[in-house]
Amino acid sequence: MELKREDLFNECTACNGTGLAGESWRDIPGGRTRTVGGDCEACDGRGVVLTPTGEVLAELVDRLNRVNRGPV
Repeated sequence: MELKREDLFNECTACNGTGLAGESWRDIPGGRTRTVGGDCEACDGRGVVLTPTGEVLAELVDRLNRVNRGPV
């Protein structure tokens, strides 16, 4: 089985892959300025979201990390 990036991640549709929340433009003396509302909440600023396959693999990695921690 060969996994590709497309099998694990999709571009976030909420921010169009920018990772940024809504932006707006406003006129200021001498031009325009862009203001950005911070990180996109849908993807936590990553610009991508996990596919169902990506979610399964992320859960596997999380479980393996918990198992490998062992007693402290």
